Amino acid sequence: MGAPLIRVEMSMEEIFENIVFTRSRLLMLPLTAGLAAPFDALRVQWTTTNNKDLDLQAKVADATAVVQAKDDDLDDFVDAVIAGFKGDRKNDLYVLLIGSTTPSKFKRPILGDQLESMKLWVSPLTASKIPGMAALGASLPALLSGASDAAAALTQAESDLETHRTVGDKRTLVDAVNAARQTADGMVSTMPHGKPELGLPADFGDRFFLHDTAPKKAGKTRLEKQLLSLQTKTDTVKARLGAVTAAATEKAANATKATQLDTQIVAARTDAEAAAAKLKALQDQRDKL
Repeated sequence: MGAPLIRVEMSMEEIFENIVFTRSRLLMLPLTAGLAAPFDALRVQWTTTNNKDLDLQAKVADATAVVQAKDDDLDDFVDAVIAGFKGDRKNDLYVLLIGSTTPSKFKRPILGDQLESMKLWVSPLTASKIPGMAALGASLPALLSGASDAAAALTQAESDLETHRTVGDKRTLVDAVNAARQTADGMVSTMPHGKPELGLPADFGDRFFLHDTAPKKAGKTRLEKQLLSLQTKTDTVKARLGAVTAAATEKAANATKATQLDTQIVAARTDAEAAAAKLKALQDQRDKL
């Protein structure tokens, strides 16, 4: 059967498990203990590679946090612009900026299309005669620049992590692990024939490597632990997604409520102006008597 190849798609934990397993099995027998030294070196290399992997993951997480913050800044800016229209969604400038979509849907992307759309807002806002719009337009370029830089930094961080895992240091580690395993396999697999006086079993060489096929009970337990770990990670991601969705729903609901209140304010103001005009007319009529 021989030593199965370690794949670059495997997790760092799985690679570590294979390194340690083979090293431990080799050290158990005086006959094979001398073959374990390369796997000591691989443990050191694994630690260095894993630390870099964690650092790159941290950079992705940091960049994601900045992107989220910049997206919040843009969303707050959109809210400020919408508030300036005082509920008048038929205003030509409102239609130009937001279009026929709802504010919550416009703000839904994490940067992306929202950022690209808002890059076209600067000129119409700065040229607007609506109170406060020109000042908002003047402040927008800095927000757009920060958001664009954040998006680019996240893309770069994700690319660096992907490169590390596919063609970088992780690939170098995987190649080194496979080379050491093949060398060890070449030595232990020939021992049953090379040392017949020891009476070694035919599958002697296979016992020094983890195998994915036809697992014994211990293998089944290991697989169950991996499945449990994956399920835990999945549950964690689902919980985070639920929290983000709930926050987005609450934010959308607040935006809808604010819009409804703006509409009611406009209607009330219109009614008040009409009532005031009627009162003035009645007073004028009374004064003429």
